[in-house]
Amino acid sequence: MNIQRTTRPHRRHGEIRLLEKQMRPEVIERCLQFLDVVINQIIYQENIYPSNLFQPRQMYRSLVYQCIDKDISSYITLCVASLKDLFSQQLSDMVSINIIRNCQIPIILRRYLIELHTMHDPCLRAIYDNTKQLMNQLDQIFSQCIQTIKQIKPLECSNYTKGWTFQLR
Repeated sequence: MNIQRTTRPHRRHGEIRLLEKQMRPEVIERCLQFLDVVINQIIYQENIYPSNLFQPRQMYRSLVYQCIDKDISSYITLCVASLKDLFSQQLSDMVSINIIRNCQIPIILRRYLIELHTMHDPCLRAIYDNTKQLMNQLDQIFSQCIQTIKQIKPLECSNYTKGWTFQLR
């Protein structure tokens, strides 16, 4: 996942030329929105909660599922919001979404690792005259990631006698 830098010989009048020394708030918000979509898709796909608690919606040129249960949605929103400061201060560049088996000692059955450093590094180094172009490039990356996740087959719940859930790290 790369973001390519676009260079022009001259800036147009009125365009702001920015050298990214920290993540733009728009980029952070877009990453958080993406993580919300990914978490919802993963917990739907892995059958963590009953499928009747999810509604399809179109995001990143793909059909994804979003939880409509208020408690679960609030929990996901809270988890994602807790990452905002970490991203703003560049203290995190990866998020792990783990599917775990609930037992006395939780066991990770599957780990989805979302590596954001591949987006952070180019965003920090490149000069972007056009925020819309940057957001479009991010959306393309997010779309590819969603497609990759959708190709993963869910775990077979019949192989496990105890319930399972997810965690964000």
